[in-house]
Amino acid sequence: MTMTTEERLVDERLAHTRTRIPHRVLKVYTGSSNPDLAHEIASLLG
Repeated sequence: MTMTTEERLVDERLAHTRTRIPHRVLKVYTGSSNPDLAHEIASLLG
């Protein structure tokens, strides 16, 4: 699965944060057109 540049940026930012990110913020990062990625990130963060 290839990641878009935007997804890579989100991934890098998440790798550097240790705080839980609210789902509504994830939606802003990933865009409402990609809820699967937002859900995946949310589950990775616990």
